Amino acid sequence: MAHKPVAKTEPEPPRGRSLSFLLLAWMVPVTLAAVLGTAGAAYLVARQVIIRDADRELHSRAEGAARQVQAFFAQRVNDLETIAQSPLFPDHYRNLEYGLKEETEVYRRQIAELLLGYSRRSPVYARLAYLDEKGRPTATVGDDAIVGTGNPADTDRSFQTLRNVPRGGRYFERLARVDWYPAPIARYGAPIHDAAGRFRGAVMLDCSLEPVHRLLRDLHARSPVRSRLIDGVTGRPWDGGGEGPGANRLAASAVVEGTPWSILSSVDRRDLLQGLDLMASATLLLCLVACSLMALVVVGFVRYANQPILRLAEAVRAYARGDMDVRVEEGGPREVAQLSAAFNQMAEDLRRRTNELVQRLRELASLKRMSDAVLHQLGPDAIGRTCLEAAVTGLRFERGALYWVDESTREIAGECVYGLESLEFSQEAVRRRRVPLDGDDLLARVVRDGEALSVEDASLDPRCAGLRGPLPESRAFCLAPIRGRDRILGVIAVDRPSTIEPVPPPMVRSLSLFCSAAGLALENARLIDGIIASEDRLRAAVENSPDPIVGLDAELRITLWNPRAEAVFGWRAKEAFGESLGRILEAADFSEMRGHALAGRPKVHAEAAGRSRDGRRLDLIVSWIELGMRDGQPRGWFICLQDVTERKRLEAHLKDAEKAATAGHLVASVSHELNNPLAIVVGYADFLSTLPLPGQAAEDLRDLRMAALRCRDIVQGLLAFARRSPEKPLRFSLNSVAEAVMTFSEYRFKKADGIELEASLARDALEIGGDFSRLQQVAINLVDNARDAVRGCVGPRVIRLRTRRADGRCVLEIEDTGPGVPERDRQRIFEALYTTKEPGRGTGLGLWICAQVVAEHGGTIRCEQGAEGGARFVVALPPCPEGLPALQDRRDYLPPPVPGRKVLVVDDDPEVLRLMLRLLDEDGLDTEVADDCDAAERLLRARRFDLVLADVELGARKGTEILRIATGLPNPPAVILVTGDVLNRPLMDELRRLDVPLISKPFLRMDFLRTVRRELAGTKLSRGS
Repeated sequence: MAHKPVAKTEPEPPRGRSLSFLLLAWMVPVTLAAVLGTAGAAYLVARQVIIRDADRELHSRAEGAARQVQAFFAQRVNDLETIAQSPLFPDHYRNLEYGLKEETEVYRRQIAELLLGYSRRSPVYARLAYLDEKGRPTATVGDDAIVGTGNPADTDRSFQTLRNVPRGGRYFERLARVDWYPAPIARYGAPIHDAAGRFRGAVMLDCSLEPVHRLLRDLHARSPVRSRLIDGVTGRPWDGGGEGPGANRLAASAVVEGTPWSILSSVDRRDLLQGLDLMASATLLLCLVACSLMALVVVGFVRYANQPILRLAEAVRAYARGDMDVRVEEGGPREVAQLSAAFNQMAEDLRRRTNELVQRLRELASLKRMSDAVLHQLGPDAIGRTCLEAAVTGLRFERGALYWVDESTREIAGECVYGLESLEFSQEAVRRRRVPLDGDDLLARVVRDGEALSVEDASLDPRCAGLRGPLPESRAFCLAPIRGRDRILGVIAVDRPSTIEPVPPPMVRSLSLFCSAAGLALENARLIDGIIASEDRLRAAVENSPDPIVGLDAELRITLWNPRAEAVFGWRAKEAFGESLGRILEAADFSEMRGHALAGRPKVHAEAAGRSRDGRRLDLIVSWIELGMRDGQPRGWFICLQDVTERKRLEAHLKDAEKAATAGHLVASVSHELNNPLAIVVGYADFLSTLPLPGQAAEDLRDLRMAALRCRDIVQGLLAFARRSPEKPLRFSLNSVAEAVMTFSEYRFKKADGIELEASLARDALEIGGDFSRLQQVAINLVDNARDAVRGCVGPRVIRLRTRRADGRCVLEIEDTGPGVPERDRQRIFEALYTTKEPGRGTGLGLWICAQVVAEHGGTIRCEQGAEGGARFVVALPPCPEGLPALQDRRDYLPPPVPGRKVLVVDDDPEVLRLMLRLLDEDGLDTEVADDCDAAERLLRARRFDLVLADVELGARKGTEILRIATGLPNPPAVILVTGDVLNRPLMDELRRLDVPLISKPFLRMDFLRTVRRELAGTKLSRGS
């Protein structure tokens, strides 16, 4: 078919502005504005930065120059003071008074030599002179030589001023110009007084300021910066340079300390900005040239490129007018010919493809609806309805029905219809239809065969004889199975009732393909639902796992990092992604596990050492799970890391706690066994100390008693530390707690480790309220910790106890000279089971218990760095509340004896028994003894006693039984129990419930007699004490 070429027509007149003008109209201004704006902003920023840096540099230079000038003038003051303190001056004026002319002349020459030495050593002095008390020059040095003794010019006024300067004072004067010296000078003067304070002369040093000016010039010899010495009051320069810097100079000043001058450093702004201004001018010129060239290039290119486009535009206009045969000449340049050929081929194919395109658009729209249904995660029923609608509308059918295969009932069930509402074949009607899979219905046959089926005329087709069709009143229809991966999911039935023609085979094939796509869509939807559900379950398991879970790729880079991993290791997920597993595992363990994993033998439940972001060491149990293979290599791993750091620490602490408990029981047992013999030693020593003895014997007994009391205090301290006495709060002094610690620890610290225990106690009473024994335990624990800290130190090993009042609280400080506690441990050392000691030496419970006890008393405890680098523990307690009884009230008063009373003493230890009888005989009491409960019971039932004094531990029967027997008598006597087993918690609880006076072994004579006399006199102590 021949096609006509485009007819040559006159070009239409141009409408609007040209393309070149449109491009340049916005390109040139925008480009120029952007470049100039950027350049201007850069210029202003650079200018500001240069001026700011220059200002900072000027301040730095001014301050540096001021320091050097200050050092210069400070040296002059030092020279003046050194010369004025010379002993030559006293020697000179004393010899002058005595009339010793030769000696006077010798000292005058020595003074001149002294001044000459300073002049030569520091060539900054214009003149050095010594004037006597009448102002006559005695020695003068100038120009590095000793000059005559004539009167120096212009010194009278300075000398008169110096006469009024007090002893030790100094004189300073600035002289801008003098006749005898070409440069400004600074005059320093010092009066000379004798021992009686009389004025005997003066020393004057005229210092030239030329070295200062030369120093300032040399400081900036190779720099445009200029520094000048200016008057601190008037601001005028002292170098003869006229006024200060003008408006075009950038300046900074610094005060010369100790002088009336300042240093002014300045630089010309034009020197700083000269290069920047030149760059700005060059940038502006370059912008203008570039914009001009760009305009020329754009205009030429647009004109050249528009020629073939104009020809194509003419052809398109003809094609738009309906001339489908129009063609473009394929001549001219290669690019234009290719463009024309492409246009001609497009016009040739356009007619043929138009109808196909319309059909494909319908099919694509239908497929898109199915795809959207899958992507929106609709259910199978919704996807099925969408597929049915897409099949009917996309393949140019008119009606359709969808049937699902129900595997559970082995039936085909109707689901939905499309285009059948006018025939009263509703959704409910089709859903009521069910066809057995093993029946003869066409739907069952399609499901069994898995192939599409087309019926040309249902009335003539034997396959439809006696059967109900899938669509009502349908003559020609088509059935196609919806095929899944391994089974038939359903059947779509479609027809075209508007035509009697059968369904063409191409439409049947299209329907089969369409149903296959629908089956894939349904399978994908189900897979997506399964994947989403599985992913949700996996995500929930990983994110809520109590252990860190880490995912790795084939290169052992982290790809998964759950919240527990963030909590344990300290890195957030976005920080951990892409990092190596070696970031959280120690190098040796990581290398070993990496080798096993790459060899296909990943470790399971293996122990490894890790580290957190803050450097803490972690004990981990690591399990590797391989994620399959790819090309013979692992695709990745899941790693479960169980943090067992706390568990291991707890296990270690529990072992240490068991050892400590065993040691505590041993100490308690030994202390209890020592109580009886120690009670005898302490009791007799205390008793004998009341008897008159010769001098040496009395001194020996005093030493024996002090040693016995020390042993008693040590045993009682051990027992008090091993128990927690639930005593009522009492009023006592914080100083007494410190003194008790000193008594308990001073000797053994000095003897065993050479550690000095020093105490500095407040003069104030510092009265507090609470449990004395528990606070004593706190102090002893802190002192013992300090002992462990300083034990291995080189140098002085000292522990200091200090009490004071601060901010209304009573404060106890315990400071050592050890290595101290690191900052990172100070907030955690009061936590339970946290220790900084080596394994096996600490349980992590001591400071935690101390903190609990202090908190129960309403106080605070903290750790800080001591003055000598060691640790300082500060315990602050509130002052004693009103109304608490004093701890000393029960012990200071000793009632008078009550002689003649009958006392029954029960104890199975003969030595303790004899001691108690000896003390009771001292009060004139009538005593009976028994060594067990049976004998005591017989005596109680046979005689009447005023008091029973019984030991608790009496073999099979306890002393508490004697109490019960005594209280059951018609006239019950008073009962006092004696025991050394104060760590027996059940026994002590029982004694408190019985409300009976108790004497603890070892006891002092006064404590024993006080309890006995009060019981006999009817004045009882508080029960359980």
